[in-house]
Formats: sequence, structure tokens, C-alpha cells
Amino acid sequence: MSISAMNRSDFIPIDKMRGFKCPVCGHAGWCMVTDDRTAVICNRVPSTRPLKNGGYLHKIGSALDGPIQFAPPRPPRPPREVLWDDLVAAFCGAVVYERLAAFAASLALSVASLDRLEIGAHADGWTFPMRDGGRIVGVRTRDADGNKRAIRGSRNGLFVPRNLSGHGPLLIAEGPTDTAALLDLGFDAIGRADCSSGAANLFELCRRREVVIMTDHDQVKDDGQVPGFQGATTLAKQLNGVARSVKIVFPSYYKDVREWLRNGATRSEVETSIKAAART
Repeated sequence: MSISAMNRSDFIPIDKMRGFKCPVCGHAGWCMVTDDRTAVICNRVPSTRPLKNGGYLHKIGSALDGPIQFAPPRPPRPPREVLWDDLVAAFCGAVVYERLAAFAASLALSVASLDRLEIGAHADGWTFPMRDGGRIVGVRTRDADGNKRAIRGSRNGLFVPRNLSGHGPLLIAEGPTDTAALLDLGFDAIGRADCSSGAANLFELCRRREVVIMTDHDQVKDDGQVPGFQGATTLAKQLNGVARSVKIVFPSYYKDVREWLRNGATRSEVETSIKAAART
């Protein structure tokens, strides 16, 4: 094959070869060589053939003989152990009440409901632990601009408040702030990390309870999908036979539960919507 007809698929990364270094720059990583050792893509030493996707093509003849011996695969890096309980306790301990009160007011939520969700302080934002029903398995963060992320190593779980009563319907919201809004109305409520996760962790909490899935008014995507509604109907099917009953409720004309509450929703109004909803 002529050197002009080569592409990157004809080259082998040097870091995958045992004891081999780039014949152009002498380093063991980053560069690539052909199987017949006649050409090298070197990322350090320029040539008259710069490549579009980075590096320089060098023709080196056939001076490098002998079969290629591939290096053994690198062992997988062991997972980083995170002491979630200690981490959440540290975040909770960093909360300054006045700052939390201002944050709660900006969301039209109470400090008490956020505290039940074990809210913590982190950098310029806030944290909420996620549980697999019992154990903490991750931490969701929310920065000052409302952007949501997760601490590295987190798994999606549930936002489970302290002191659920076990009486009346159990409302399932999306996200910690919608969950807090329902707590402010006096409901037993838990939250999912998003509209498509958490089903396996919900089974025990929902067993033999009347369950109401509160879904957001998501916009229709280009492919015609409505994530919130479809996530709710999928969860409803999964909970049938586990819960005593399952209903799906939209938050009236508002985007989500918290916006509904901000616009004056009362417990009585939510209860009326629950009674009017059909069982799935």
C-alpha cells in the first residue's frame, strides 16, 4: 500500500505494543505504527505530511524487523470507594441556615422540607443524597445556576425524606425540589433522579400503598416522544401488582409540581386531581 493511501485504521497504537517505542520521537505512547513498520504517525515530531486529525506522517522504510508483540491489557482500575454516609454528613454539616433559608425562599419551598431530604452545602451549590431505598448510593448536586450533576461515583437512586408517615397515598415526584414541594403540602413523597430511573428501588417503598406518580409537562421531542409521560406510564406498569393502586397525575397547567405549588396549589387541589385520575 502506498503511504498516500493509508489511513489511521492501518496503524497500531504504540502503547498497545510490548516494549516498543516510537522510532521517530522515542516515546512509548500516543504515536502509531503500521504492521510492517514502514510508516509512523508521530504526535511530537513534525514532518512534511501533517495529518488532518493531528500528528505527522513519517515514512521510515523497513529497518524495524520482528513480529509485533502486543502488551498485555491493563487491569481495570478498581472502583473508587466512596464513604457516602460520611460525605453526606460533611455536606449537611456545612449548611449555613441563613443561606439555606434564602435558597428555600427562592424556590418557594420550606427549609423544613429541604432538611428532611438531608440537603447539604457544596461549593456554591447544594447536595441531595440518593438512596437505593435505604443505603446512600450517590449525591446529586445543584449549583447556583440550577445546573444538576452528580458526585463522581454516584449511582442514580431515590430522594427519600426522613419521617415518612406510611399513611395515605405515596406520591412519586421527579427530582428533590418537586419532592420537597409535595412534602410542604403534607404528603408522603419520594423523588426519582429522572423520569426513567429508580423503579427497582421503589418496589419495597411502594408495596401495598396507594401510589401516585406526579409527572412533569415535558415538551414533545422531535421524534414525538414525551419523556415525562412515557417514564410515568412505564413506572406505573412496573408497580402494578406491587402497589395497592397506581395513578398518574399531571400538575394542572404547570411545568412541574414545584411550579404548581408556587402558583398557589393547595393540598385539597392536589387531592382533587388524585381522586379524578383513573387507575392505571
